[in-house]
Amino acid sequence: MGGGGGGPGRWPGKFGRLRAWLEANAEEGDLDFGALEVVEQRDGQGYSVASKVPIEPGQPIFKVPQKCVLHMGAVLASELGRVVTASGAAVHEQTLFLLFVAMGRKDEGCFWHHHFQTMPATSAHLLSWPQELLDEEFAGTHLHAAATEEAESLRADVEAVLPAIARAFPASLVPTWEDVVWAHGCYFSRRFRPELASLRPEGSTVPCMIP
Repeated sequence: MGGGGGGPGRWPGKFGRLRAWLEANAEEGDLDFGALEVVEQRDGQGYSVASKVPIEPGQPIFKVPQKCVLHMGAVLASELGRVVTASGAAVHEQTLFLLFVAMGRKDEGCFWHHHFQTMPATSAHLLSWPQELLDEEFAGTHLHAAATEEAESLRADVEAVLPAIARAFPASLVPTWEDVVWAHGCYFSRRFRPELASLRPEGSTVPCMIP
């Protein structure tokens, strides 16, 4: 292991496993937790990340190894990426990214598994809203139209590649629609501009995910 990067205290449970994963993949100088710590929320309903000292404007908050930043190039180079590419199905790159996250959450052998495990168990994104709620409360609105269009487009993409995925992977890893909706919500609330992934393919415009 290279640089550990400091950071106060022990991180609980799955966050401790995330930290250990980052430390195990760090080289000297490319990991720094600063003064960040993971603390349980007062209502006991989750965890938050906080700094024990003030952070000045422009001051770096933390630093993680670039190899731990998930970008489109890593997704395309994965077994899933090769399977989907070989299938010939025309799917949006973002859909492939979501499928990778959904399957990686289940797959303990996935390099980013510990990252995905720290994400919320449920999604609060629009696509996770009950259809009955959308139909009853938002029928005729732009919100309803946008949610319906996005869901139909994503579902069509997923259904186009699901047979190829089912043939290539164990049934336990094949994503359900609910898995994809979860990944969709986590991705859209946690994505960063692609330029932050220095190992991404040149010209890639798909946002990355940073642990």
